[in-house]
Amino acid sequence: MSFLKNLFIKKKERKYEGASLGRRLSKWNSPGTDADASLRGNLSHLRNRSRDLVRNNPVAAGALDSLVDEIVGEGIVGTIKHPDKKTQDRLNKQWRSWAESKQADFNGLQTFYGLQRLVVRSALEGGETIVKSLTKKSGFPLELQVLEGDHLSLFESKENSDGSRVYQGIEYNKKGKRIAYHLLDEHPGASTIFTNNKQTRYSVDDIAHIFRVDRNGQSRGIPFLSPVLVRIKDLDDYNDAQVVRQKIAASWAAFITDYEAGDLDDTDEIELIEKIEPGMIEILPPGKDIKFGNPPSVEGYGEFNSVHLHHIAKALGISYELLTGDFSKTNYSSGRMGHLKTQKTIRTYRKHVLKPMFLDFVKAKFFQILFLQGENIKEATMQWTAPRTEMIDPTKEIPAARDSVRAGLSTLSSEIRKGGLDPDEVMKEWKEDADRLDKDDLFFDSDPRRINRGGSLQDNLVNEDPDDNNIDVSDKSKKQEKKKEDKSKENGNDKKEKEK
Repeated sequence: MSFLKNLFIKKKERKYEGASLGRRLSKWNSPGTDADASLRGNLSHLRNRSRDLVRNNPVAAGALDSLVDEIVGEGIVGTIKHPDKKTQDRLNKQWRSWAESKQADFNGLQTFYGLQRLVVRSALEGGETIVKSLTKKSGFPLELQVLEGDHLSLFESKENSDGSRVYQGIEYNKKGKRIAYHLLDEHPGASTIFTNNKQTRYSVDDIAHIFRVDRNGQSRGIPFLSPVLVRIKDLDDYNDAQVVRQKIAASWAAFITDYEAGDLDDTDEIELIEKIEPGMIEILPPGKDIKFGNPPSVEGYGEFNSVHLHHIAKALGISYELLTGDFSKTNYSSGRMGHLKTQKTIRTYRKHVLKPMFLDFVKAKFFQILFLQGENIKEATMQWTAPRTEMIDPTKEIPAARDSVRAGLSTLSSEIRKGGLDPDEVMKEWKEDADRLDKDDLFFDSDPRRINRGGSLQDNLVNEDPDDNNIDVSDKSKKQEKKKEDKSKENGNDKKEKEK
C-alpha cells in the first residue's frame, strides 16, 4: 500500500506545472489550433491594432523605423556576376539602369531600393506583403506592384472539382503545394466609390508573398509587434494618465468663498465652474465650497517605463538603446553586446525572409527577361550586398577586421561587403587610384603599397639609392652586393693609381 502511495506521489511530482488545471491557471485559455486556424479570426485585429499603434505611438513607430533602417537602409544592392567580363558589364548596366530608376515601380514613384523599404515596412507592420510581377511595353519590360496583405482574403476558402483547394486566398494542389493566389482587386478597407470585392487569380510564379514563418504549416504572416501590442498599449495609457496627472497638478487656482450667504431668490441661477485653468482666481457663490480628490501617487515612474521598454525590446529582438534612443547608461561593452544582438536579428530577417521571398524572386524575373532578350545567363549569378553596418568604435573594430583578414579568419572581400560596398567596385577604384598615383609620381601616406602600419617605408622600398624608391625586395640583396663590388673595384683602382 505504501508502495502505491509513493508511486502516486512521484507521478504527481513529475507532471508539468504549466499543464496544471488548478485554480491558479483555470482562466488560461490555450486552444490547440494549428498556425492557420489561430490566425484566421485574429489576423485582421492584430494587423489593425499594429497599424494604429504605429500611427499614434512613438515607441511602435520608432521601433519599425529603426528596424527598416537596419534591414534595408539605403537599399540592398545587387551585382550580377558572370565568367565573361564583357557580358557581366553589359548585364550590370541593364540592371543598374532598371533598379536605380522609377521604371521598377508600377506606380512610378520609387526605385527598386525604395520598393525594398516599402516591402519590409509593410511586412513588419501588417505581417505580410504581396508583390505582383508585371510586364510593360516601354523600357525594360518588368515592373513590381507592392500590395498589403489585406488583398489576400482571410475568408476565401473552397474546394475545387479537380481536387485542389483555396484556403485563406491561397490555392493549393492535391499535394498541398501552393499554385496560385486569389487577390482582391481593391483594398478591403478602401473608402472610395470604386471599391469592389472582385478577385483575380494569379499564378504563384508571378507573386512574391513576403512574411516571417514562425510555425510549421503557417500560410500567412503576423505583425512584428504582435507579442507586445498589449504591453505597448498599456504603457501608452499609463504615460497618458501621468501626463494628465501632471497637468492637474500644474493647474493651480485660488477660490474665494463667502460663508455668509445673502438672500437668494428662487429665480437666481448660480453658474458653477466646470474647468480649471492655470492661474485662475474664481469667486464661489455663497454657501459653495470646492474640494479636490487626492489620488494615490505612483512611485518609480522611470523604473516602470524602463522595465516595460526592456521587455518590448527583448520581444522584438533589438537592443533597448535602439528602441528608445537612450544611451545614458551605456558603455562600449554593453552597447556592443546590444548592437550584436540587434545585428543578428537583422541578418536573420534578411537571410530567411527578405532574400528568399523577395530579392531572389526579383532576380529570377529579371534573368528570365534577359534570357528572352537573347542574353547568356546560364552562368550568371546575383550577389546581394547589404547596407553598411555602422561601427560603435572604429578605432577598435577596424584593426580587428584587419587582423582577421591577416590571420585568414576572414577575407578582404567579406570585410568590404560588411561596409555595404561591392568588392569588385572597390578593387577597380583602388587600381585606378594606384595607377594615377604612379603615373603622376605621387606619394601619399595612405598608400599601403609604400607605407607600412608604423608609418615607415615598406621593406621592399628601403634601399640606399635615393633615386630608386620602387626596387623589389628580391633584387635588394643583389643590388647591394653589386654596389659593394663596384666600390671595392674603385678602391682597388685608386690604390693602383697611388702606387704609380
